[in-house]
Amino acid sequence: MQEPGDSFNVRAYLGKLGKLEEEARSLSNSIRNFLSEIGSNRLIISYNGHGYLPASCMFWHVVTMDEEKSILLLDIPSTSLYVLAYRDPTPLIIYTSNHSGLLNILQIARIMNHPYMALVAKPVNEKIVEVLKSYNIIYTSIDDELDSTLVMAIAVFHALASIYKDRLSKRGVRVFEHSREGFTLIAGELIEVYKEVFSKVSLHRELVVSSSRLMESSARYLVDALKRRQVNARYEYPESIPNSADVLLIGTSVEEYYLRELKSRLAVGKTRVNELILNTDPIEANIYLAIIANYLAWSTRYKHNG
Repeated sequence: MQEPGDSFNVRAYLGKLGKLEEEARSLSNSIRNFLSEIGSNRLIISYNGHGYLPASCMFWHVVTMDEEKSILLLDIPSTSLYVLAYRDPTPLIIYTSNHSGLLNILQIARIMNHPYMALVAKPVNEKIVEVLKSYNIIYTSIDDELDSTLVMAIAVFHALASIYKDRLSKRGVRVFEHSREGFTLIAGELIEVYKEVFSKVSLHRELVVSSSRLMESSARYLVDALKRRQVNARYEYPESIPNSADVLLIGTSVEEYYLRELKSRLAVGKTRVNELILNTDPIEANIYLAIIANYLAWSTRYKHNG
């Protein structure tokens, strides 16, 4: 198995990431237009599968930058069963990677007059496209679950960076500048910075991945990427980490106190903790981790196909 951070491998991956980000920029226009046109301070974000990644990126970005927005983040079954039928028309944006429950939530949204937008991974089965053709759906051009949801997440970032560029003074400007530069430009450096951690954890046969709540969506995304590298990985909430396990604990530098406290608690048992701290704006952190995870998954396939 190729080591994470192999220089030729990284250069090849950056070519792929550039194409993903190009599509993401195109999709970001649709997200930005929808959010600009709804004219509401309420928003429901719904997801299934790894659609949790772009949904979570949107939630944290909006919560951080827009104190006036009333926002819900819920999975598709919860949204369909407990929310849509009991609310006046409320803007709804859906991110899905496996299409489960999608038709049901779209039907309810239409019947209850909720304005909606759905960003969906390209279906493998054309029958799904036929069933859903009368709904307002935008498909990615990619059917791979990890690739398509990374595209969605980057699209979310670019859309919201533009919408909120004038918020929170210099922070909004800084985030917008990072959006203009793009993630492909810094991905090689990002992989280099964290390659030692991932070289180490990729050698584990079994691994528990845990994180702060902010980083949960990308940590879960990482779990599936590690599985593609034949690591028996699973996600656990911090309070559920077993007393004896190899653990990768993920957070941001903003959460350093919380993570230090958590590590101290885990040290009482036989838990062996590897730590990954992303020193970046929390708004960007999930996408940074998802890019690293996507690279890990891709490099395994690249090795086998190369």
